[in-house]
Amino acid sequence: MVTPSPSDANGRRLWLAPAITGALTALALAAVYLVTVSRAGGALDADALVALGAKVDPEVAAGQWWRLVTSVFLHAGGMHLALNAIWLALFTAGAAALIGPARAVATGLLGGVAGQLLSFAVSMGPSVGASGAVFALAGTLLAVVWRRRERLAPDVRWRLLASLGAATAALLFFPLTAGAVDHAAHVGGFVAGAALGALPERRIATAALCIAAVGISALALLSANS
Repeated sequence: MVTPSPSDANGRRLWLAPAITGALTALALAAVYLVTVSRAGGALDADALVALGAKVDPEVAAGQWWRLVTSVFLHAGGMHLALNAIWLALFTAGAAALIGPARAVATGLLGGVAGQLLSFAVSMGPSVGASGAVFALAGTLLAVVWRRRERLAPDVRWRLLASLGAATAALLFFPLTAGAVDHAAHVGGFVAGAALGALPERRIATAALCIAAVGISALALLSANS
């Protein structure tokens, strides 16, 4: 039997909460997908997604703003869900390790909504998915690592930036090879995430982001069912 050294045990503890946060976020996304499939009677076609809360520009313009929120949680199929869930778990875990679980989740949600808002602004058509949230977390990670660069050893700093840059480049490249991708939601999410990542990790800023994320989610849910 090998007993872990104190540093090993401490390292595991430091990453345990972020890893759990990432996994729970992905599971929550999967749970919402199962509920939507059940409500749609097993067939998630375009009409079903619109009825369940997809971002549809004319409907949003008519006052159904809550679609900018609900559309973040909807997915067009199992593969769409799986790709977003995997990336979301990884980036949420990474962000949670740097800025805390609550702020990471709040950033993902707000960034996802910001992505859908930009999509609506440029009239990209119907849209669903959490990819805007994934890009938001990627932007936040890059911003936080860059902001803290002076506190990191040069080799660690550049390894982190290179890894994050490569992951973000992969995120950007893959949608270019697929059709019907809402690039505006990706850009909007990334820019919003980077902006939120530029904010200092102060309790008041974290509390404000969490309150905003919970508030907009609750209000959207109430509005969608009113």
